[in-house]
Amino acid sequence: MIDSMQWPVSLFLGGAAGLVLGASLRRLASRGASAKPPESHAVSRFERVFRENPESMAITSMPDEKLIEVSKGFERLTGYGREEALGRTSLELGIWVHSSERQEWLEQVRTKREVQRGIWNLRHRSGAIKPCLFSAAQVDLDDGTVLLSTVRDISDLKQTEEALRNSEAKFATAFQASPDAVMISRLPDGTLLEVNDGFSKVTGWSREETEGRKAVELGLWADLEDRRRFIELMAAQGEVRDFPCSVRLRSGEIRPFVASSLVVEIGGQPAALSVVRDVSEKIRAEAEREALVRELKAKNRELSLFSSTVSHDLKSPLITVSGFLDLLEKDLAAGDRERIARDVERIRSATRSMGAQLDELLALSRAGRVIDSPEAVDLGSVVQEVLDLLAGPLEEGGVEVRVEPDLPAVLGDRSRLREVTQNLIENAVKFLQDEEKPRIRVAGERRDEEVILRIEDNGIGIEPEHQERIFGLFERLHPALDGSGLGLALVQKIVEVHGGRVWVESPGKGAGSTFFVALPAAPAV
Repeated sequence: MIDSMQWPVSLFLGGAAGLVLGASLRRLASRGASAKPPESHAVSRFERVFRENPESMAITSMPDEKLIEVSKGFERLTGYGREEALGRTSLELGIWVHSSERQEWLEQVRTKREVQRGIWNLRHRSGAIKPCLFSAAQVDLDDGTVLLSTVRDISDLKQTEEALRNSEAKFATAFQASPDAVMISRLPDGTLLEVNDGFSKVTGWSREETEGRKAVELGLWADLEDRRRFIELMAAQGEVRDFPCSVRLRSGEIRPFVASSLVVEIGGQPAALSVVRDVSEKIRAEAEREALVRELKAKNRELSLFSSTVSHDLKSPLITVSGFLDLLEKDLAAGDRERIARDVERIRSATRSMGAQLDELLALSRAGRVIDSPEAVDLGSVVQEVLDLLAGPLEEGGVEVRVEPDLPAVLGDRSRLREVTQNLIENAVKFLQDEEKPRIRVAGERRDEEVILRIEDNGIGIEPEHQERIFGLFERLHPALDGSGLGLALVQKIVEVHGGRVWVESPGKGAGSTFFVALPAAPAV
């Protein structure tokens, strides 16, 4: 803009206008003479135009450098009235902030005779300093040389330029400092013109490697269908906000991102200013939060069930104790020793039952929280320990147990896994009581990173509608059989805390059951 602000001195140096200017300047230069030369109407009109000019204009005689005419624009710019200025030099008026700058400007005018632009500081009468654009030309007359100059205040322009520079500096700072990946690409071909440090950190591509290339060339679009839809939205709306897409990093890893883009003009050409944000951590956090919410809901359901079940099942022995205490009191009054002994035995049995239930509840609560450091556990030796422990009940029931050789090793807490195995074998024995030839088979195999342990029996079987229910608290499908109904719930807790799964399969009633336990496999040695 500064380049276009020039006083067109040459406009006055040719044709009729040049004659009028020359006559006017000659008249102004001889202002001190006692006799005024006759003036034409055109010259008088030109003088009025000069003096009323809103631009700051001045005519200075050379070489004494005194002002011989100024415009109203000069008066406003400097603060000096016309009568105060005429006959004095600009140095005497103190218009120049630095006399050395004035001398430099005059030297340029003398050397070049015409200076079309030059920026110098000018001091207003009030002391205010303003940046100004100076233009000047020497004009030779018959009786001497004068200097015709114009001065324009460019303070507003300077402020605008400074504001623009500050704005550009702020944008550049924000562009580079953004932790998100920010890029500027040329439209319509998508060539990358500029990327920030965040882009390099997020994608792994340096600025030097990306500029002048296209996102497609770099393979940033993991799904070209995302790119097609993104371009369609940009064409239709001129901007895109929070567009979900998959981005391929330089490493080859693909991550979820959201992209926002806006069409801007740079150097008179359309470009896209785009910001892409890695949302993989956000998605992971949301998934974890949802999983936690599901877990809390499950825990709340479990706690509610636990409370109601415990209340019911522990209340039964108490009712038994309370009832037989009443009977005991009557039998004591009657002196019936046989009935007294029976009452005491019933009370003792009820308290033993409650004690066993409380012990199993304590074990169940610990199973979900406490686990020793995981180690490689040989399932074969664990199964053998359990069989040795249960040798009495197995022999009494005539149960044939077959253990497949070379059971795989798992990763876990040996004592807890022994509890799992013992509960499952005890459960199988319990449901083999009516079988003529009761059998249990223990087998296992490795499948990828898991080991699947199987415990099969030829007992009474489990109907499909009950196969999930049996792992609940105090669930007893056959109340006539001994047990608190906590064994399988304990198994499930221990397996889950190991990161495994447990389930049962059975064709139905009378067809036997197979319990499956999936556990992490021990690392291969």
